[in-house]
Amino acid sequence: MKENFFLQNAEAPVKYCQAELRQISGPLMESILRGTFSVPGGHNLYMEAKNKVEWDYELVSRKGVKVNKVLQSFLQSLAAIKESILQADKALTDGEKVIAAEHAKNQATEKEQELLRQKLKELQQIMEAQNRTFQENIAQLQEKMERERENLLSEQERILEQQLKISLHRAWAVPD
Repeated sequence: MKENFFLQNAEAPVKYCQAELRQISGPLMESILRGTFSVPGGHNLYMEAKNKVEWDYELVSRKGVKVNKVLQSFLQSLAAIKESILQADKALTDGEKVIAAEHAKNQATEKEQELLRQKLKELQQIMEAQNRTFQENIAQLQEKMERERENLLSEQERILEQQLKISLHRAWAVPD
């Protein structure tokens, strides 16, 4: 009976600590089940929540000498979950980095294409301006050539008339 009493006395603080730890860790366990930590950076969130459970557990009074054994057993039960969350966090973070890199690459490509479109537009405007200038120059040259041709024809007509007058004058002139 004495042995039974000591056994019960030894088990009572352990059961008390386990019950307190279950209550304190309830929100952490619910968050795990909801997948709260299955996001990039989820491992840090998990560690903060786990540390809060440890701190809150430290504040529990009347724990007895088995306090650390109960906590260590609880933390041991979370080891696989912690590792799983860490691996998921790494995978999600790596995936997010790849997505961010692709996004940055796409943005750089879009900017480059926009610059090329702007340069093409500027070149087209320059070519159009050069074409207008070229057409204007051709029109001016044609006008100048037409004026020079008309002037030349007028000059030739004047010279012909003058030579005709001279020839007629000589033909009608009285010989000496």
